[in-house]
Amino acid sequence: LKIIRHSKDGISLLELLIYIAVFSVLMLAVTGLFTMVLRSRSVAHARFEVNDALRVILQSLQTSLDGSDTFMLNGSCPLNRVTIQSGSTAVVYHVASGALMRTEDGNPSDQITSGLVLVDSIDSVTCMFARVDNSPPSRPVLGFKMRVRYNDQGKPELKFEDMIQTSVSLR
Repeated sequence: LKIIRHSKDGISLLELLIYIAVFSVLMLAVTGLFTMVLRSRSVAHARFEVNDALRVILQSLQTSLDGSDTFMLNGSCPLNRVTIQSGSTAVVYHVASGALMRTEDGNPSDQITSGLVLVDSIDSVTCMFARVDNSPPSRPVLGFKMRVRYNDQGKPELKFEDMIQTSVSLR
């Protein structure tokens, strides 16, 4: 009795094509998943930057207004300026090239917002800073309305913006 054994020294061309097809489908799925994760991360980063900028703006304005004596509005709407006077110190807030700037006593301006966000008025009519009229003997109240947008650089999936609209009374 003779036993015939068939041994394979390699794989057939058909098996190789099947392996390549299965591997290609798996790699396509992994690439799609990876792209989706990167896009979600970018959107989350845009939201974080806008929310962080809003927090920093509000905190900076409130700090400047705490203990201040008066404020003056200058410039034309919608991108007007506010000068906050506290004793002999004058702090000016204004927008330059989409960034909120803070100038203290004429020193070079500090950029309050990062280059990743753009600050502007909520529309083409509304002033960013305005005096809120209350009946005497109430203290002067500064109202501010501004929009903070992520600098999406033409990428529609990163288009995100939020607004801040509040008022703070001098103490």
